[in-house]
Amino acid sequence: IILIWIILRNITYFLSKRFDKNERLIAVSGAIISALVSILLYFGAILHWQHILMFEPYTGSAYLPESENACVKIMENGEFFTETDDGKASLRSRYYISLDQAYNTALKKAILDCEPSGAWSVLRYEWDLTESRDASGNPYNFYQIMIQNEDSDGIAWLFLIQNDQGEWLLDEPQYGVFRTDEKLVSLVQEYEQHLSLEPGYVENLRSIFEYDPKRIWKDEMYHDGRFDTYRYLTLTKSDTGEDVTEQFIRDYREAFENEDWETLLPVYDSLQEIWRSEYVNPEAAHME
Repeated sequence: IILIWIILRNITYFLSKRFDKNERLIAVSGAIISALVSILLYFGAILHWQHILMFEPYTGSAYLPESENACVKIMENGEFFTETDDGKASLRSRYYISLDQAYNTALKKAILDCEPSGAWSVLRYEWDLTESRDASGNPYNFYQIMIQNEDSDGIAWLFLIQNDQGEWLLDEPQYGVFRTDEKLVSLVQEYEQHLSLEPGYVENLRSIFEYDPKRIWKDEMYHDGRFDTYRYLTLTKSDTGEDVTEQFIRDYREAFENEDWETLLPVYDSLQEIWRSEYVNPEAAHME
């Protein structure tokens, strides 16, 4: 805006010198035109950012993975890594997802039923929202929705955002903004009722509590008799490096058997997994 204003003022100056008889008229007219152009650009930028004035309206539908089998993860604005909460995310956002296909299907249908607002998205990342404030100076209320195929072949990120007027909008980054209804908002807010532990964590914990942690399983990569190996697992504290494998199993096996994840997972998250491989038959491995 400043550069355009300077250019217009320079043009006005040279015109006033070229047509010196009308110098005053040209100078006044140029000042008025420069001010009007600057004001229009300024307020146009504000209206564009607020999704009011959009030059190329988006009228498509949201992109979602095509597979019927998908997992869903929804996080609230208070669950993101921010300076105010010392970089800690909630347990739910880190460990839990919805594998309830009936719920996931209903959520996807509610998203696809949203009508485009004709506004292009200007949202890029969740931290754009965590740093933004509404008219009252409070952080915007929003949810981040992740829908992912179980094979990780397709993934979609969307944001459900509450604007200054209290309306909920669905923003698909780099695409468009959609009008929502109570059905979608209700489904997102009842997400906790459909949570299950992420399969990766279940497998990691099972390998600790249901197998010998010092010799977990035979490594299938090497099975020709010379390179048979076992994979070893050691659990150490992230801050000190102390080996706490046996202590961890002794203290938390019952929590694992009772699926008491709220007790087990915070402790597990403070540990490091160290995997090692060792030959079963080192003499045969060095033959030939």
